[in-house]
Order: sequence, then C-alpha cells, then structure tokens
Amino acid sequence: MLKKTLQNKLIVSTLLIIFLSGLFASLAVFFYTRHALVENQKKGLLAITKEQTHEINEIFILNKELIKKISQRNELQNYLREESSFQDEKILDLLNSYVLGDSYLAIYLLNKNGLTLASTDPRFTGQNYSFRNYFKKSIVGKYFLEANIGVTSKELGYYFSAPVISSNDNRGVEGVIVIKLNPKAFERAFHLNEDVKGKLMVVNGEGVILFSNFPERNLKSLGVLSKNSQEQIEQGKKFPGITITPLVYDLAQQEVEKEKNQFIFDFFDIAENTNEFMAGAEIGDTNFYLVLEVATDFLNNQAFLISCALLLFVVLSIIFCSLIIIFIISHSFYPLREIKDIAQLISLGNFQKKVNIKTGDELEELGNSINIMIDSLRDSYGNLEFKIDEKTKELAKQLEAASKKNKVLNDTQKAVVNVLEDIQQEKNISQNLAQDLLKFQLAVENASDHIIITDPDAHILYANYAAEKITGYDRKKMVGQTPALWGKQMNKDFYEKMWRSIKTEKKEFSGEIINKRQNGEKYIAESHIIPIFKKNGGLQFFVGIERDITKAKEIDKAKTEFVSLASHQLRTPLTAISWYIEMLMNGKAGKLKKDQRKYLQEVYSGSIRMRDLVNALLNVSRLEMGTFMVEPQSIKIEEVANSLIKEMHPTVLEKKIKISKSFKDLPKEFLADLNLFRIILQNILSNAIKYTPKGGSVSFDAEKKNQDILITVSDNGYGIPKNQQKNIFTKFFRADNARIKDPNGTGLGLYIVKSVLDHSGGKIWFESEEDKGTKFFVSLPLTGMRKKAGEKGLI
Repeated sequence: MLKKTLQNKLIVSTLLIIFLSGLFASLAVFFYTRHALVENQKKGLLAITKEQTHEINEIFILNKELIKKISQRNELQNYLREESSFQDEKILDLLNSYVLGDSYLAIYLLNKNGLTLASTDPRFTGQNYSFRNYFKKSIVGKYFLEANIGVTSKELGYYFSAPVISSNDNRGVEGVIVIKLNPKAFERAFHLNEDVKGKLMVVNGEGVILFSNFPERNLKSLGVLSKNSQEQIEQGKKFPGITITPLVYDLAQQEVEKEKNQFIFDFFDIAENTNEFMAGAEIGDTNFYLVLEVATDFLNNQAFLISCALLLFVVLSIIFCSLIIIFIISHSFYPLREIKDIAQLISLGNFQKKVNIKTGDELEELGNSINIMIDSLRDSYGNLEFKIDEKTKELAKQLEAASKKNKVLNDTQKAVVNVLEDIQQEKNISQNLAQDLLKFQLAVENASDHIIITDPDAHILYANYAAEKITGYDRKKMVGQTPALWGKQMNKDFYEKMWRSIKTEKKEFSGEIINKRQNGEKYIAESHIIPIFKKNGGLQFFVGIERDITKAKEIDKAKTEFVSLASHQLRTPLTAISWYIEMLMNGKAGKLKKDQRKYLQEVYSGSIRMRDLVNALLNVSRLEMGTFMVEPQSIKIEEVANSLIKEMHPTVLEKKIKISKSFKDLPKEFLADLNLFRIILQNILSNAIKYTPKGGSVSFDAEKKNQDILITVSDNGYGIPKNQQKNIFTKFFRADNARIKDPNGTGLGLYIVKSVLDHSGGKIWFESEEDKGTKFFVSLPLTGMRKKAGEKGLI
C-alpha cells in the first residue's frame, strides 16, 4: 500500500484525473457513435423501404392501367348488356390475349349481380363473388386492389378490379372486370442489399403478412388484430379457413391500422431476444405496406469496438504520462524531503545541521529562512534550559501546598453535586409519573367500556363511569361488593372455567356473558378479565373490562332471521325453475335446437348454483339461530366416505385427479348424524378436488387415534396464502387464489363445517402452504357426535 505522502497524493490525483477524463471521453464517443450509427441505419432503412415500395408500386400501376384498358373494351360492354351465354368464345379469346406467362392466375368478368360470366380459369365461371370487397367497390364505379385467398382456387392472389362502364347510352356500370395477379409476379422484385440482413414483409391494411422472405410468417398478423380489422377480414371472407395468429409487433400493427404513410421505430424483440429496428412505408396509394425488420445489436458492437480502441489509446497515454509525471514530481519534491529531515532533527533538539538547497527558486529561499531559524533557536535554547530548571523547583513547592487544599475542596464539591443530581432526578421521575397517572386516570374514567379493578377475592376496589352507566348501580356503592351484584346469570360450569383460567392457570379470560342491570333488564356483554401480579409472582388484583353488545347481537339475530326467511322463500321458486328446465331439456315441450339446449344448460347450471347458495345461507341461519338438530345414529365411516368419493367421480375423471384412501382401526359402527357427517366430509373433499389442478392428487385417511376418530384430507393443490389462513373459517371468506381459480364459491362451506363440529363435540384444523397443497384434519370423539335438540336439520 502506498504511503500517504504529499508526493504520492499528487501523483495519484493527477493519474486519476487523466484516467477519468479518458473514460468519460470513451463513453461520450461510444454514445455519440452509437447515436450516429443508429440515425444512419434509420436513414438507410427508410431509403431501402422507399426504393422497394417504388418498384412494387410500379408493378401495381402497370396492372391498374391494364385493368383500366381492358374495362374500356366495347366487346365487354356489349356482352354484359346481352349476357347471351357463359364462356363466350370471343370474350374468352379477348381475356386470354392479356394473359402473359404465369403473371396472372385468372382474368374474369362479373355482371351487375356478381355472377362470373367468363373467365380464363373455368373454375370461376358461374361463381358469384358479390360478397367480395373488390366487387362492392367497382360496381359503384371505383378501381380497387386487395389481396385475398380465393374461395374457389384456394390460392392467394392480388385482385385488381375495374368497373365496365357503358360508353354509349349512359347506362352506367354494366359489370366488373377482375385480374387475379400471381404473387410471384412482384415478389421477385423483393431484394435486400447483402450488407442488410433483415426480414422483409408485405402486409395489407389489416396488418396481415402476405409475403415475407421468412415464409413461416406468411398469413400471420404483425400484432393483435383490432376489432375493426377482424370484422373487415371476416365480412370480406379474405382468408377463409385460416386462423390469423399474431406475432409480437403490436406497435407496427397499430401504425399500419392507423394508415400511416411511413414509420420507423426501435424496440426489443422478446421473441428473438434482440434489439431491432422496424421500418414501414405504404406502397403508393394501395393500402399495402412494405415492412422491414433489422437487428441493431451489431451497432452496439461497432460503437463498442471504436470506444475500446479509444480507451486502449487512453490507457497507453496514461502509462506514458505516469512515468513522466512520477519523474517530474519526484525530482521536485526532493528539497521538501531534505527540509522534513532537518525539521525532525530540530524537534529532537539537534540544531547543528542546516538545510542545503540550491534550486534558485522559492524552495531555496525557504531553506535559507530555516537556517536563520536554527541559529536563533540554538541561542534561545541554551538560556531557556537554565530558567526552566529554576522555575521548576519553585513551582514544585507551590504545587505541593495547593494540592493538599484542592483535594479537600474537590471531595466536598463532588459530594454536593451528587446530592443535587439525585434530588433533581427524583423530582423529574415524580413529575413524569404524576403526569402519566393523570393521563391514565382520565382515559380509564372516560372510557366507553365498563372497567373495574378487584382484589384477589373479587371485591371491587374501583369502577369507572361506564360501569355505572351500563349496570345502573352507583359506582361508589360498588366498592366493597363483588361483580355478582349484576352477574350470576350464567351456569356453574361457566364461572368454574373462568376462575380456573384467571386464578389457577393465571391467564387472561375472554368470553360472552349475560348480566343483569339494576332495573332487572338482562344484557349480553363481551368480557375480558386480566390478572395482575406482584414482582414476586403473587396475585395482586384483577382488571375486568366489559362491553355491552346486546344491540349488536339483536342486529345480528335480525340479519340471521332475515336470511333464513329469504332463503326459505327462494327455495320454492328455484325448485320450480329447475323442474321446468329439466322438462324442457328432456324434450317434454318439443325437440330443442343445439343453441336452445346450450342456453338452457347455462340457465340450469345457474339455477343449481343459486340453489346451493340458498341452501348454504339457510344452513348458516339455522346454525346461528341454534335451531338445527343433531341426531346421532349408527353409521359406517368407510361406507359414507366411499359413497361421497363415488359421487365426485365425474369431476375426478374430468380433472384426471388421482384419489387414494385408507381406513385404519375404525370401529364397526360410529354414532353420528348421517346428514351432518356427509356435509362435513363433502365440503372438505369437494374443496380438495376443486382447488387441485389437473393431474394432481388427493388422499382421504380415516383412523382411530387415542380416544378420537381422526379424518385427514390432503391435496397438492393451490394451498392457502399464509396471511389469509386465520380467516379461513370466517363466514363468506374466500382466499384470493381460490376466487381467481373458481369465482363461483360462496365462502360458507368451511364456516358451516366448523359450526357443526363446535356444536357436536368435534374439532377441525389445517396445515397449508401456498402452491404446495393443504391438509385438513377433522377429529370426533370415539363416543360419537353430541346429541342436540332442535327444530330442523341442515340441508
């Protein structure tokens, strides 16, 4: 590592400036050269497209003049007026006289109705082409050119059409004459210079490629077709039986559809992973375009090579300049090194050696000044040593006496400062604590929730204003009483569980509780009780927080009752709709057409989804109102599971899902409500199949584990996002990826399953990882489902 000297710093700084300047110049040359090459390439491409379009347009002009000339022949006008017969020999000879080599695929004559009366290709005779755009344009007096694939010949051709106009009696347009030009007639004119390696394309006004020197692009569109272009292609039957697939050049597609005369732009071709230019120009006024695509990566290479050559020159220049600079600076700094050595000797008290610099400049003057300073220091140093010795002895005596006095003063000062600091610190702590306590007291006093503090034996020590407002009891009179003053409305098990949690297990307790106001009115509260402990771990007091949720419960009950009523009322018309649709689909009202059956099937599927939603809502309302019943009976778990898997077999086959199942150590019979048990398994199994992609796998396992029956359903499907797993049993909740894969779900299935299990003594939980799969577990005690009285069962 270089030593940090002024000489080295100057050398490194100078070399760094030279290097950075050279690097900046190289970058500037690179970007300027690239820009110049790009602009030159653009001009070249525009010139090539202009040259090519001119040559092709010449061919189109010649054919336009030819069709115009043929249309003016009196023989055609007379023939069209008479329409004596198809393939008249004189007319056919006339048309054949214009057929030269393989340039024309056909020349044919259409009457006013688009019917072909005569054609050099006999296949066209008698065919009606009134649907073609060229007929529609020319029959109203216009000359027209378009490219189509023939519906008769199945060949691509360029169709030149002209109206045959009566020249004698002002009869107007008598018919249309058409020349079908062989694409090879002008494709031979396409050529690129040897130094231009690119893709040449001729496209029509809709952006469809008619010809390319890369044949695999033929009859594809530059980019995604607009709705207007698709309609023009379909209405004109331009490319019958061919699906026009788009390439990736959407910008060029848009330029063509906007009918730009000329365009050029650079872009990154994602299909070929290269930077490219694309230039295009309209061929005359034909609504055909010549498009040229050329890669530009070689421009970067050329600019890079030029910049590298410049950078190499800069590096060589830096090396040469470095040697010269090092020599000059080293020679210039030699006197400074001598001055440095003399200065070090002076710092050690050596005044014998002097500076000897003979450079004839400011450094020599500096050396002479240092020599004068050395002489002065030598004289002063001798006198100073004697005076210092005398003064040192005198100061030593004074310091010894002062030191004793200062020690006593310092000790006293430190003691006073420490006392003052302790007093100020205690004062600050007391002020902050008082302010915090005041804030806390105001917050608790004015909280909207009922807050009380009790001793370990539940005697009330404090109650806020909300406690008085909610219970109706004077909060001052509450002190010394217990919460039983407004409580004692729950069963014995509830209170035993509460005391076990907060006093024995020393954990927070939360739950809904029924209390009684002073006026005798009962209300529902959401209760939280928190035990507070001393530093030694002993119980100090309890903090109880309650919120009156009676109105919220009433509103929720009203919503549930409304959903129950609405669901019940909707079931009857939905059943009738499904019944009538089935009758129609079975042909009871007559045979259906294919489209009618398709539409009815959609309506039937919609009614089934509506029925499932209504049933789910009705089940939710019965669960929340507590009106559903649980009636256990002896069932065989294996038989129920196999029955459900068989019902889902069509969906399994359609998605090619592999289902495995196993049953271990199960009891011969199990006490469960058959309908509810089927609902539990059906929801979990159908979810596993629904949210597993094609070719996936689903497994069903049932076994005896300790004193429980454990059912496990696992899949390798889409999984549940980690941040949404806590909501999976919430009513109407569906994970984001589930909504994307299947938008028709209700979000009620797992809510219903958990509610049923909670009321019948079971449990449900799951493990899931997004994009890897999900595993659901259902546990029921060996003793079976707990019986519950109710009005109705679930659907």
